[in-house]
Amino acid sequence: MIGKTILHYRILEKLGQGGMGVVYLADDTKLERKVAIKFLPGHIAGDSDKSERFKIEAKAAAALNHTNIATIHAIEESDGQMFIVMEYIEGKELKDIIEHKHVEVENFQPLQMTDVINYAIQIADGLEAAHKKGIIHRDIKSSNIMITDDGKVKIMDFGLAKVKGISKLTQVGTTVGTIAYMSPEQSRGDKVDHRTDIWAFGVVLYEMIIGKAPFRGDYDQAVIYSILNEQPEHLSEIEPGLQQIIKKALAKNPDDRYQSAQNITEELQKIREGRRLKRNVRHSKILGTISVVILLLVSAAIYLFVLPSKNVQRISAVKTIAVLPFLDLSPKKNQEYFSDGLSEELISTLSKNRKLRVIARTSSFYFKGKNVDLKTIAAKLNVKHILEGSIQRYGNKLRISADLVNVETEATLWANTYNGTLNNVFALQDSISQSVVAALNIAVLGDTVNQYKEKNSDAYNSFLLGNYFFEKRGKENYEKAIDYYKKAINFDPNYAQAWVALSSVHGAQAMSEFIPVDEGYRMA
Repeated sequence: MIGKTILHYRILEKLGQGGMGVVYLADDTKLERKVAIKFLPGHIAGDSDKSERFKIEAKAAAALNHTNIATIHAIEESDGQMFIVMEYIEGKELKDIIEHKHVEVENFQPLQMTDVINYAIQIADGLEAAHKKGIIHRDIKSSNIMITDDGKVKIMDFGLAKVKGISKLTQVGTTVGTIAYMSPEQSRGDKVDHRTDIWAFGVVLYEMIIGKAPFRGDYDQAVIYSILNEQPEHLSEIEPGLQQIIKKALAKNPDDRYQSAQNITEELQKIREGRRLKRNVRHSKILGTISVVILLLVSAAIYLFVLPSKNVQRISAVKTIAVLPFLDLSPKKNQEYFSDGLSEELISTLSKNRKLRVIARTSSFYFKGKNVDLKTIAAKLNVKHILEGSIQRYGNKLRISADLVNVETEATLWANTYNGTLNNVFALQDSISQSVVAALNIAVLGDTVNQYKEKNSDAYNSFLLGNYFFEKRGKENYEKAIDYYKKAINFDPNYAQAWVALSSVHGAQAMSEFIPVDEGYRMA
């Protein structure tokens, strides 16, 4: 496709691919401008319903003329290929900005709150413009939002848009969208309206501030359970006004949410203006400072003299740690899936201790393969302790080395080398976890570290391989993941996590439209 000319568009490079199309950068030789063109993929072209949804995307987006929504220039067809010609946007996905992808280590830092509010206002403005036209996006997420080089927000991809007056093309009882951003009504397959976009906006706002989604789980069904039944982690350290916006946007009942995106814009603007007033008015600064000092003094008095001593001990006992990806030192360098799996398992196990704050995988794995010293990593992740290590595997034999470092003192609190086989890999994981918490003077996690002891080692190895390919995403990787999950189940038919993972990958295939939706969800 690269270098080919279709009509008057010369294809330059591939920009990306999703369930509803492949996007290329192209030259519009007539108007002499760069454009993005989105082709209907081959596995959808023969399906009239899916082709109709593709046309709806163009119709919905072309009807919108707003600075925060990507412009649709034309819908074209040539030699049986249908494609949309879109505005080419130079910038980065909001998701990449949040996850610090393509950012040098020295620039690694969370989004500034001024940027968060600025982006949030623009997203809300774009949604309000779409909703006024009767258009619901239904797939608002950080990867569908582009940030231009001058800080302008562009909402992308109305491929899942629902347009007022056009009959449903999604079968009742199925869902469209991305799991982590789905509203409760959307995840149940119920009827949705513009308030499902407001929910997704709340997820994106939370993600910009915290760096991760408010509703999480190890598999799709766990995420859906969290969306339907749980509340997001309390945001005690941010602006109270933002806390309130997130809480209201993420109300389980649509009637309790904001009823329009314009209401969100108005409240965000009040927060932004309020901050400016506090900076510019000296009297307010002095009063604010006095209030903070009084509050700190009162809090200190309560902390020292009122709280029971055991609670004080509990609060002061919290430790911080990052588990870095273990290195693969195997002769053939082909055990990355296993070393990553062990690191993830340690993160999961240690996270179960409430006295231990463990950095999430996304942040700690950011430094994978980068030549960065531990002090820099600790400063960026705001931790005092780092666990690093390596794995050497020769056939069925394992050699695992681990080091726990206090970065402030540069002292090694504990180091050990474990020799064993795949048959006792679970015991090795338990030993490392318990040694770490013991070195940190924290209570051992107890039974929670034993969750895999009874699993078959061959099943576990296949399960890790399945996870490795599932994380890579894409049609071929999903198929490889399925093969490995099925192998794990053949080794151990009672391996619940492998069954759940197999269900999740079938759901992912359906959601990405790599297989028919009804077939995918039936298998899931």
